[in-house]
Amino acid sequence: METLTSKARRLTNLTAMQTDLLRRLDACFPFVADLTHAHLSLFVHAKESGRYAILAHYKPHTLYTLPNISPAGTIVAVVEEPLISYTFKTGKNIYGKREVDEAEI
Repeated sequence: METLTSKARRLTNLTAMQTDLLRRLDACFPFVADLTHAHLSLFVHAKESGRYAILAHYKPHTLYTLPNISPAGTIVAVVEEPLISYTFKTGKNIYGKREVDEAEI
């Protein structure tokens, strides 16, 4: 199984210090997903311009949720994630919901 650190090296231009910080925070993210009763995906800027890399994904153990989430190690276009793009550009949080395609359920 590929580690968070190796995914970060392969998919992003993060510095060693940034990657180490994410590695240390990785231990807290499952708890955060449980506490918020929500999926938590770790998005970072990918090496390719106009793309995000999903380095990790955490599912809450506190409730049942739909399984159709992009897996860790996936590269997605910036235009596919408008809420994530807004947060990266402004540094402010935003509330919204992801659209779910009925055919994928």
